[in-house]
Amino acid sequence: KERLSSMEKIKQLREQVNDLFSRKFGEAIGVDFPVKVPYRKITFNPGCVVIDGMPPGVVFKAPGYLEISSMRRILDAAEFIKFTVI
Repeated sequence: KERLSSMEKIKQLREQVNDLFSRKFGEAIGVDFPVKVPYRKITFNPGCVVIDGMPPGVVFKAPGYLEISSMRRILDAAEFIKFTVI
C-alpha cells in the first residue's frame, strides 16, 4: 500500500511539472492557456526554445525522464521559469 502511495506521489509530481511546462510554453507562444510541449522537437533542435530560470543542475527534459528531486526543484522555481521560442 505504501508503494502505491509513493508511485501515486511520483505520478502527481510528473503531472504538476508537465502542467507547469505546458503553461510556460503557452505563454511563450503568446496564448493564455496551456499548450502541449513538443519535448522531442525541443530535444532534437537545441536552441529553438530557450528555458530560463531552471534550478541549477537541472536539465530540461520531459517529466517522465526527470528524477523526483529535480521535479520538486522545478516546482519550487516555477515562478522563475520562462520559455522563449526562437
